[in-house]
Amino acid sequence: MSSEKRLLEIIQSNPANQHCAECGVLDPEWASVNLGIFLCIECAGAHRSLGRDKSKVKSIQLDKWTDDEIASMKNIGNGMAEVLYDRRVPFTHKRVSFHTPMGVRAYIMQQKYGSGPVVQDPTHPAAAAAALAALGENKSVIPEHPAYKEGHLFKKGKDNNSWQLRWFKLTEEHLIYFVDDEDVPSNPKSTLNLKNIMVTLRSHESFKTQFGLQITYRQKETKGGSDEFRNFFLAAQNGNDLVEWLNGIRLNRARLLGLTTDTPKDEAQRILAELSQEVVREGFLQKTGPKGPPGWKRRWFALHDDRLLYYKSLFDATAKGNVIISKYCRCGMVPDVIPVGHCFELKTPLRVYLLQADSAESAEMWVKTVQDVIMRARETGKEPSETVMSAAMGS
Repeated sequence: MSSEKRLLEIIQSNPANQHCAECGVLDPEWASVNLGIFLCIECAGAHRSLGRDKSKVKSIQLDKWTDDEIASMKNIGNGMAEVLYDRRVPFTHKRVSFHTPMGVRAYIMQQKYGSGPVVQDPTHPAAAAAALAALGENKSVIPEHPAYKEGHLFKKGKDNNSWQLRWFKLTEEHLIYFVDDEDVPSNPKSTLNLKNIMVTLRSHESFKTQFGLQITYRQKETKGGSDEFRNFFLAAQNGNDLVEWLNGIRLNRARLLGLTTDTPKDEAQRILAELSQEVVREGFLQKTGPKGPPGWKRRWFALHDDRLLYYKSLFDATAKGNVIISKYCRCGMVPDVIPVGHCFELKTPLRVYLLQADSAESAEMWVKTVQDVIMRARETGKEPSETVMSAAMGS
């Protein structure tokens, strides 16, 4: 039997191996031999940048495999590797996902694999189990103390596309920035309460560097009206610095939300889900006002997990409107009775939103993504926030 068929048998016999060990994409075609994990092509590239002493990458289809290498994949696999290596990473730290920008993945993976492989002889069937036993009880690593960090980051101007170096400071409860170095520490330009922010990794050619963060700050909490949001677009000068800022913000926000070393597992997972929200889909769509056509306006939409924000243009500081995607929503294609075509609608308890994509394929992808969010909300029974996003979107 060929090495490719033997490896495919290992993948097919274990559900954990049928997804990329890092980002979760289906049908991995690459692998890390010494770590014993299966990878997608993007994460395989990130693993290569770790160095062969940390991760020896091979193609399942294109490379030659020895019997020992195939044995390593069988003896470890994605499931065992997750148990072995995830304990190296603090509980609140960012993990790689499908939405993580490619240029940042290796810096996140460095947390898990920087110390090298745990299993010393992966060709031995009992080696992985022995390594697991030697590590002792699997306890989530929750740091006992908050993170403190300060230094320069590039910040995009609120009303222009210029990027300027600004001094930022992370404290136990706030993210603070100063316009000039001489303003530190007594004259901050802005102080953001960590409880009221979402932090998201970003990558776009418009960023000053490839190592970008989007801080979405909720400026007001209201029960009857729209909350106000402000985006801060930041860029670090290197990937390590970016990941340190990201993980520091996540840790301190988790502490403010009640996470301690004694927090029950279910509650800890709930807090973890709130730390940062991925941009699961974004792009330009046409939308109508509350009265419907013909008043179409082109807006940039960004779906952050269960909240949809839209802007006049990409990287605007403030959103034109927002809506929460809850279990009470519906989303589906609209028959081509409207002359413009490629339309779909999002029904919420407060309003029906008619949206138009540039193509039928794009519209269908938006519908599927929103339907997936609605389905998750129904499965979890999560109620929409009373204060985060409750009002209808404006124009």
